Amino acid sequence: MTEVEIMKSHKHICLTIAIILGLLLTACSKTNNVSLDAQPLQQAQEDPGELGQTLNVVTVSTPSEDQKQEQEQYQIQTRLVDFHLLNETTGLAWGLTRNSIRIYSTEDRGGSWVNMSPAENVQFTSNPEYGTNVFFIDKNNGWIVRNGQGTQETVVLRTNNGGLHWKISSLPKSDDIKGISFSSVKRGWILTTSDSSMGQEEKYLYRTDDGGANWTKVMQNTGSRNASKDTPFAISNQGYVMDMSFVDSLNGFVTLQDEGTGTLYTTKDAGNSWVTVPNLIDRKKMAVCRTVTLGNSEFSGESTNQGFIPLACTDGDRTKLNGYFTSDKGVTWKFTPFDLNWSTGLNQMLSPIFLNRNEGWYLQESTIYHTINQGNNWDALPVSSTLQEYIETYPSVVKMEFISSKLGWILLENTENKRSLLLQTLDGGVSWKVL
Repeated sequence: MTEVEIMKSHKHICLTIAIILGLLLTACSKTNNVSLDAQPLQQAQEDPGELGQTLNVVTVSTPSEDQKQEQEQYQIQTRLVDFHLLNETTGLAWGLTRNSIRIYSTEDRGGSWVNMSPAENVQFTSNPEYGTNVFFIDKNNGWIVRNGQGTQETVVLRTNNGGLHWKISSLPKSDDIKGISFSSVKRGWILTTSDSSMGQEEKYLYRTDDGGANWTKVMQNTGSRNASKDTPFAISNQGYVMDMSFVDSLNGFVTLQDEGTGTLYTTKDAGNSWVTVPNLIDRKKMAVCRTVTLGNSEFSGESTNQGFIPLACTDGDRTKLNGYFTSDKGVTWKFTPFDLNWSTGLNQMLSPIFLNRNEGWYLQESTIYHTINQGNNWDALPVSSTLQEYIETYPSVVKMEFISSKLGWILLENTENKRSLLLQTLDGGVSWKVL
């Protein structure tokens, strides 16, 4: 694996060097000491036609010993595609500008933002999602992974200083990225798939123990094509990967969708071997459901022992949400039927989110519902006129996330007009304002 340090620079790069740089990036696994300079934004707009969110971006210059740190602030308009909250003051948000990821961090609840983007040489063909393409342990340590495109290798970017410098490594194949997860600054996993067809796909799991500089394949299941190379107790090649997450250095989870039903796989040895959770979904009790889908697993709160996996029961053009809860790190799961109405329309697959095993939120149309007893009962919060107004203009709900009982963000999008808007609540979802 080749390691490339990406350093921020305020100097213009001549066209010749840029061309050579692009060629070197393509062959990154065969070259050494390739430098990719991340260019600071100078424009008031990121990309005409893909706007909506206005951010106050702070440019921080590195001071000398006898100088104070100088900050320059300017505004940009950008289309955000995802975000992640790290704590009550710190969060990340990102989008694509001319297919390059532009990622920003805030430490004052969205009052100001710092551009921590890598160089524009690494191009994306789809929106990067948290847990699939982006993962951060804290404000300093993060990773961005891009699908291999054609004959190119899968590129993995990493930073340990909040985006001031980025380094690059790669995976040997140009597969589809299905998940990225880290349990510490050293140990992490990337799950990829390839050759998806007829309800099955080849699956590969890579692990790093040095922060992403080097990756080792620890699991493979290709089905019959290369069965002799497949690892024992691998995740089945039947079904499509929905999500992957690890709660510590050994315990992880992968959800699949296979023939209309979700399946949960678990590992207790850092991804080397996997088994299914038996009898998790009782299809007889869900006869009304044409399809049953397991969503993204969430382990948060005071202890990583506590986890939640949403379950969507779909019947035609309507969906009913329920959930599974664990308090022993996935050894056992309890099914909870949520006291929620069937959902229809654009956001019918939007899952409830939980801060811990008891407290959660759910958005249906423009009303937010709140529970403090594991979803057994849900109370409708007073309708926010601000949220209601913006949902009419930005009808697609990309994501909602709460980091405490009071603070949460929600990202709305108008897909047709390629606009997005990020809002924040400081009172548990009762009132909202645009960041």
